[in-house]
Amino acid sequence: KGDGNVDTILEKQQQRLRGEVDFIQKCVELLKTEPISTVYELNLNKSKTEKIIPFGDLKNGFDPMLRRLVFLPLAQENMELMFEILHRLESKNPLVGYHQAKMHDVLAQIQLVIASVVNEPEPRKKGFEQLSKAMKAIGGAVKLVGDIPEKAVEKAAVHRFGHLCYTIHRSYRSYDIPVPGDHLQRMQKAVSLLEPIAADPKIQKIQAKLLYVLSEEK
Repeated sequence: KGDGNVDTILEKQQQRLRGEVDFIQKCVELLKTEPISTVYELNLNKSKTEKIIPFGDLKNGFDPMLRRLVFLPLAQENMELMFEILHRLESKNPLVGYHQAKMHDVLAQIQLVIASVVNEPEPRKKGFEQLSKAMKAIGGAVKLVGDIPEKAVEKAAVHRFGHLCYTIHRSYRSYDIPVPGDHLQRMQKAVSLLEPIAADPKIQKIQAKLLYVLSEEK
């Protein structure tokens, strides 16, 4: 029975490592993509008035399938503007902060993977900056939830908050950075918020992770 448990643990670790390797390989492929060399300002108004997109626009970076549009600086600016508009229109909806936090979390993980590969401080700095933005976004969403999450979106926001708290703690540990006291307080808050909905196995899992790392900090 003991050997069976060991095999199960090893299989799970193998699956996790395969997933991490696959993620790094995808990041490497992304880094190989050459950015657009031309300084190009996308004019979306022009595409509204004309029936076809001029060849010059396609040549200089406007891809209607959005495969290369993501490499334009304008894309990042547009995302930020979109979330700003959503925050104004849906100021009481935690779902906006949920998705914004998820976006920054993904960007952070990409930067941290780059940092681990190239071993340079700048990507690591950018990664932690993105994590900070993610925490700010999900923190705002959690404030809208209150003490006891009831709706599905509220539970999702609290779960994301707990998950991000754990992710940031793990990132601090990975780089041998002392965990700030305010982050430990956030983790404790996450445990408290997760408690009323801990019957959900997914919630139990992240709560258990938080409790474990908090016990290590004592």
